[in-house]
Amino acid sequence: MVRPSEIASYGNQSFSAEIVDLFLDDCQKDSATLISSSLVSRKWALSTRRHLFSNITISVGRGIGRFGDLFHSPHATITPFVKSLSLIAEGAQCSTNGEQSEFLIQLLSKLRVVPFRTFSLKFKEQGGYVLRKNPLSAQARGFVSSYRTVVNLCLHCEFRTITDLVELICSLPLLEVGDLSVQIHESYGDPQHRPPSTLRKVILWRRFQPILDWISDITPDHSISDIILNYDPDFQNSGRISQFLASQGNKLTHLTLELSREFKRYYFPASFINISSNGGLGRLELHNLSPDDVESILNSVSTSSPVEIAITFGLFPDYIIRDLTNKFDSIFSEPRYDHLRSLAVSFSGRDLDPENTFPHCWSRGILTGFTAPPEIRD
Repeated sequence: MVRPSEIASYGNQSFSAEIVDLFLDDCQKDSATLISSSLVSRKWALSTRRHLFSNITISVGRGIGRFGDLFHSPHATITPFVKSLSLIAEGAQCSTNGEQSEFLIQLLSKLRVVPFRTFSLKFKEQGGYVLRKNPLSAQARGFVSSYRTVVNLCLHCEFRTITDLVELICSLPLLEVGDLSVQIHESYGDPQHRPPSTLRKVILWRRFQPILDWISDITPDHSISDIILNYDPDFQNSGRISQFLASQGNKLTHLTLELSREFKRYYFPASFINISSNGGLGRLELHNLSPDDVESILNSVSTSSPVEIAITFGLFPDYIIRDLTNKFDSIFSEPRYDHLRSLAVSFSGRDLDPENTFPHCWSRGILTGFTAPPEIRD
């Protein structure tokens, strides 16, 4: 970090805007240096704004509306530099209805002038997810729908119906990525709205069945090709996921299946997921699933494999790792995996020698992602 006294001395010298920008670019992760630099001169202050205020995270609470006033001041200089804004609400602030709504609603109403590309709204609860019966109000949804520059949207909150959620998503004309961890309170609703043609990726957490049903209903009239599913392992969930994947067919080019955090520390029965209908997959990622789940998914590949596959496992004893790697090396040597060009397999806390662990894959030159270098032999 550059000392403030050194930075202050720069004010007596004349540097071109390009030199100042290069210096500040080099300090972009050092907020203390950026703050000191903003005091050198008006020119330096303006140059620091694009780093200091490009990503803003706000905890919702009393008086937060005054922060929103900064964007409306005639002397405001930070507004055009905000590219990402995250709102985090906890406890009583997780509401946009009734008396508790005042602070969050005030702030949402004042953000319409900010040209951010990424917007995040997360309701958090100590000790895990708790249904609060506080779905986003129509007023709150209306404000978020007015953020027309949003490309990446993250909503971890509650909605009364699936229609309320879908209408919000479909109101954002530039939306490309939707990160959704939502609780739908009422089961009715059959929205037929089509998302913007720009929407290509969705990240869904646990209670995602109403969203999967909506995407299935509007298939093939959507452009979603990249899906991440974070799910609980049980046969009912697996059956629904398999049914959804079958409905998408070759539309999917990137699929990620990940176990929800609550189950990552435990061993559990296999729950079969079938990807045989998804012949268009270019990349498949499987994270923290059970070994049996991974094996069944890989065996469900029918005629043409993805070009890239990445698999991560948790902690396992050596004898299980040996058994798994032998199985996978055999599976990936089958003709249906001839198109595979990149394979990364990792076990938590273990370094693997790829040449000895996956000899067939090693001989094909497709292994990537191993932290231990192969042993060099003369």
